[in-house]
Amino acid sequence: MIYTPYGYVPDCSSITGQSRTITSENYTPSVSISVVEENSWLGGTNRVTVTANANDVDGQITSYEWWIGDENGANLQKQNSTSNKLIFYSSTGGKKSIKIRVNDNGVVEYDSFGTNATGLPINSGTPYHFQSITKTIVVDILPWSCHSNCQLH
Repeated sequence: MIYTPYGYVPDCSSITGQSRTITSENYTPSVSISVVEENSWLGGTNRVTVTANANDVDGQITSYEWWIGDENGANLQKQNSTSNKLIFYSSTGGKKSIKIRVNDNGVVEYDSFGTNATGLPINSGTPYHFQSITKTIVVDILPWSCHSNCQLH
């Protein structure tokens, strides 16, 4: 006598089971931001370099999106950078909001029978269930200043 999830079965040869492996969890990436400001010789501006250190424990980071706006996060302007680094120049200084969105590569849910949870064939390779994280920081950019070694030649 054998007790199985299918109930009592007197003869083991009559059991036909199916095994399925389903992968479905997708974790949100994490991101930290660092800011470096330095005097630039480009007509009285400060060069501001913002770097995102992002990690996805169950996949890869696929894209970065950046915005810069005023201190309270209004008037955000999308930036052209799609890498983990954003460089911009400021001559006036003041507080600015810097927003980043980091996207991961999602996960393709599939089972051992070749179909995934969305009904797409496994060989389509179409990831879904993307995760992203958005983080906004406010930085106080110093106005450009010329130090004693700043001379026109």
